[in-house]
Amino acid sequence: MKVENIHQRIFESNLKKLSLFLVSSRFPLKMKIQMKVTLSCLFLFLLMFSACQTHQNEKIAQDYYQALDESNFKRIAELQFDSIRITEGPYTSTYTVKDYTNWLKWDSVFRPTYQILDSKPVDNGVGLTISKIDTRIQFLNGGPMTSKEV
Repeated sequence: MKVENIHQRIFESNLKKLSLFLVSSRFPLKMKIQMKVTLSCLFLFLLMFSACQTHQNEKIAQDYYQALDESNFKRIAELQFDSIRITEGPYTSTYTVKDYTNWLKWDSVFRPTYQILDSKPVDNGVGLTISKIDTRIQFLNGGPMTSKEV
């Protein structure tokens, strides 16, 4: 179970306990209503924050594949990662930033085109279905390669 899910469950559990306490205690009605409104606003803020995080991950993924499609090495380096995993068909390779830059230079010779076919939020990131076509893949496979990335 992810840490975010655990924190959210603990928060929801504590929120329920606090709501029960406020309802059963002898606070004035006006104070009970103010507390419920405050807790409701806090809960909505938490939901909005988690939605923004998912949107941010999708934006990073879209920026990455756009830069990759344009063979923009500088923009890819600006995305700041320490390593990256590349999947092509049955082969998976992990690269450092330096090794990845060399791989990009070699791969750009074949003029690849990348397209995001599908994007879905997953546990701690974004699940993508990617289509890649270039002269090498066209010659070997007769069409684009499709892969699922996280």
